[in-house]
Amino acid sequence: MNKIVITGANGLLARNLIENLRHEFMITAVSRSEIDCRYPDVKYVCSDYEDLVAIFEGHDAVIHLAATRPYRTMDSIYQSNITLDKNVFDSAYLSGVNNIIYTSTRSVYGSSPVPWSERQPVCPENDYARAKISSEELAERYVKNKAMCITSLRLAQIYSDEEYTGSMLNRFFEQARCGKDLYVSVVGGITRVYLYQRCSECHSTGFVRANCSWYL
Repeated sequence: MNKIVITGANGLLARNLIENLRHEFMITAVSRSEIDCRYPDVKYVCSDYEDLVAIFEGHDAVIHLAATRPYRTMDSIYQSNITLDKNVFDSAYLSGVNNIIYTSTRSVYGSSPVPWSERQPVCPENDYARAKISSEELAERYVKNKAMCITSLRLAQIYSDEEYTGSMLNRFFEQARCGKDLYVSVVGGITRVYLYQRCSECHSTGFVRANCSWYL
C-alpha cells in the first residue's frame, strides 16, 4: 500500500480526501492546528511546516493542500505561501519523495474569458494568485533540475455537501428546494467557478498513481 502525506489536513478538500483515500493509501495528515476529525488508521501530525523532512521520509507522494487563504492580510499572503511551498518542495526532495501534487488556483487566469487552457498566458489579479504562479514556476525548476514529478492543479472553488450554512450554494439549494427565486446578495461583475470536491479528489488520486508532471 502506497504511503502519502496530505498537508492542510483541516481543510475541506483534505478532510474529504482523507475520508475517501484512507482504505487505499496509508495516510499521514499534516496541519498547523489540531486536526478535528480523526480516523484510527490515519497518522496525524501537527506542524508549522518548517521541519518536514522527517515527516515526509518513507512516503511515496505528497498532496500539498496547505496555504494561507486569500481572505487573510494581503501583505502576508504572497511571501508566506511561497515560503511554505518552497519548504514542501525542498523537504520532499531531501526525503526522497519524488511525487508531489500541488494545488494551485484557477485565479491565475484572472478575469480572462472562459474556457481556460493551461497553455494560455496567466493574468493574476491578487497576491494569492501571484504567489501560486511563483510556486508553479518553482515547481517547474524542480522538475527540470532535480528530476522530480510535480503536478500543478489549478483548482476552482471547491464545494461539497459540507458547505457552511450561509454559503451561496447552500442558499441557492434551499431556495430551489422551497420553489423560491434564487437570490444573490451582491451586485456587480463578481463571478465564481466551482468544482465538486469528488472531482478534485479524482484528479489528486489519479496523479498520485501516475507519478508524472502536468498542469491541469
